[in-house]
Amino acid sequence: MLYSEANFQGRVFRTSAAVPDLGRFNNVASSDRVNNNQTWRFYAQKNFQGDFVEIKPRQSLANLGRLNNRIESLRAVPGR
Repeated sequence: MLYSEANFQGRVFRTSAAVPDLGRFNNVASSDRVNNNQTWRFYAQKNFQGDFVEIKPRQSLANLGRLNNRIESLRAVPGR
């Protein structure tokens, strides 16, 4: 889940599938929580391009740091 504000606050974007373009949620996310058994990558550009942050299963980031308000796409990482 992506949150529009730090510390898991604000609007929420939920998905269990790859999203090549977050649309209206582009450049909005400030915190993240992975609630399944997959590792996910959150990318600074559409179509899984550019800088990314990798979040392991059951991990949370209360602040996305260098990618704060920069996430535009996301997907699970196969085999991790």
